[in-house]
Amino acid sequence: TRDWSSDVCSSDLALKVLTGEAIGDQESKQKMEDRFLREAKLCSNLNHPNIVPVFGQGTDQGYSFYSMKRIDGTSIASIIHRWRQDSVSKQSDPSWRSKSHWRQIARWLHDASDAVDFAHQNKILHRDIKPSNLMVDGYGKIWLCDFGLAKDLAAQVADGTSAGIGTVQYMSPEGLVGVSTEKSDVYGLGITLYELLALIPKYQRDTPMNLYRRIMAEDSARLEQLDPRIPRDLITITDKATSFLPSRRYASASELRDDLGRFLEGRPVLARTTPFRDQCRRWIRNNQALATSLATTALFLILLTLLSTYFAIDSNWKTKRMESALKASDASLLESRQIGRAHV
Repeated sequence: TRDWSSDVCSSDLALKVLTGEAIGDQESKQKMEDRFLREAKLCSNLNHPNIVPVFGQGTDQGYSFYSMKRIDGTSIASIIHRWRQDSVSKQSDPSWRSKSHWRQIARWLHDASDAVDFAHQNKILHRDIKPSNLMVDGYGKIWLCDFGLAKDLAAQVADGTSAGIGTVQYMSPEGLVGVSTEKSDVYGLGITLYELLALIPKYQRDTPMNLYRRIMAEDSARLEQLDPRIPRDLITITDKATSFLPSRRYASASELRDDLGRFLEGRPVLARTTPFRDQCRRWIRNNQALATSLATTALFLILLTLLSTYFAIDSNWKTKRMESALKASDASLLESRQIGRAHV
């Protein structure tokens, strides 16, 4: 059976097929098929110039599939990998990572943010935004794809997926504990922007437990330390988009898009640098042993200063008392001598 939503030339089509390989029991297979068809349905409702369109879905000889626009290009993940290899030989090249390079990155994320905002307006969370789920075609146009973990906010029943499912390396802090909102997708855009700028992931691949610990501790290198050539405004935008607390991120993907637009137009961005108190909090979490040692040393010095001050005041008080006593004794002796002379 087939359900075609439009007539498209076959050369423009790509098929995504659920083969059924590596699927366990019948219940697991049914859940996988339901999720697969739900992805096709959600994508078919999203008509945006930067979202890969889905044309139809169906089954054939027991295999579920859906058709979508064929994108002749490469993923952002592959682009980052190539750039990382090129950086070794081009470090001394002044044109490497020039102004046009940063503007291209900003343009891609601007358009991707617009696509994500459109999905949000249609009550759909992507929940798996990362470099490998963003494609760039031969014309330099970016495409948002793979809605396999998307959530339909308008659905009245559970969608069969967990908010905690995804690639741990790119998940938001709240996503790790099973909560996903529009700001979680903003985080995904921000962490992709970070990797495009730094050429390394914000959190390097590791065991799930170690990644969980590092994400919760914000244990990552700052962009300005990795490459001082990265524009300050892009660093500020990235920091805001990937803030640990959702309340400190952009309120929506459209706000992130608009700030990237201001950067592209040469106007001041609205994002502000991370407050000093938050930088201190982050440093303490990342350097707990050193922070504890410094705090202990500082407390010891404060106590030593207080004790030294106390003993100095006490010594001064005792000295004054002694001087007063000596003066009183001298006066008494003088008075006694004068009385003695008077009697003589």
